[in-house]
Amino acid sequence: MDKNVFDLLQFSEICTMLIARHEYMLNKGVPTKGGIPFSAIKR
Repeated sequence: MDKNVFDLLQFSEICTMLIARHEYMLNKGVPTKGGIPFSAIKR
């Protein structure tokens, strides 16, 4: 795989995590999109 493509995928994944974390903080623990509690995917 091209390194640039990999970096782009990794970057978008990080963005998704940041957005999910932001939504979690806004909702104070209310499950975000998909009905999955963020605490279930939080490390």
